[in-house]
Amino acid sequence: MADILSKMTKAELIAWISESTSRVPTEFWLKDKRWKASRKKLEADMELEDKRRSSIDLKKRDEYAVLFNEATDFDEKSKYLDLMEPYDREIADYWKRREKLHKRQEKLDIIFRNLYLSDE
Repeated sequence: MADILSKMTKAELIAWISESTSRVPTEFWLKDKRWKASRKKLEADMELEDKRRSSIDLKKRDEYAVLFNEATDFDEKSKYLDLMEPYDREIADYWKRREKLHKRQEKLDIIFRNLYLSDE
């Protein structure tokens, strides 16, 4: 029991005591709690990214793209490219953050399979 208690954080100890589902915390209980906490954090981060994504004004970027396509002068085209660049950077940054979230999701999926499906 001392071994599992030494692995637990203060918050995990408090959660175990408040739940008091068993007299002795198990390795499975601890891993399950950590997986659920990580999953909850990931879902919150994904929701935040979705809000960030919806705040990017792609209609304005598309307006600049139409004007760029209609322009014939090099300087005018360059001006529209410069106007589109912040939008392009925002969406590229969004996809990089989403990729990191996806990798976290994959790691959590592996932990889930190891926790709940390993005996099958």
